Amino acid sequence: MGVAGWFLSMAGDLEKGFQVIEKSRQLNPATPSWFHFPYFISNYINGNYEQALEDAKAFGLHDFFWSPLMHAVVFGKLGKVEEAKAAFLRIVALKPDFPQKALEYVKSFLINDNWVEKIFEGLHEAGLIEE
Repeated sequence: MGVAGWFLSMAGDLEKGFQVIEKSRQLNPATPSWFHFPYFISNYINGNYEQALEDAKAFGLHDFFWSPLMHAVVFGKLGKVEEAKAAFLRIVALKPDFPQKALEYVKSFLINDNWVEKIFEGLHEAGLIEE
């Protein structure tokens, strides 16, 4: 059930997706940490950067490039350039071709072009990639 909610959220129906995820959490509180990703997206695109940072911390998949990417973009939005740079170095350690293929990687997970643009705003604001 939670996975269905995750997919609904990532397909753009955040409200319905969150309802399903929350229902699954009521049935089984031991949900995977990656269920935080749609919440991160929602908070991040709506400008709730402090909460998005908490969602990024709770994401849990530290060896998956999205974990440091989530941190980098939030830090960029919060004006924490040094923290964003450190997170970006972690992205490159995990995905050495990320600077050349950033758009390809981000679009492989996000189908909403507005969300993709918002992710790149955080990277640009931290000076991590050129426009």
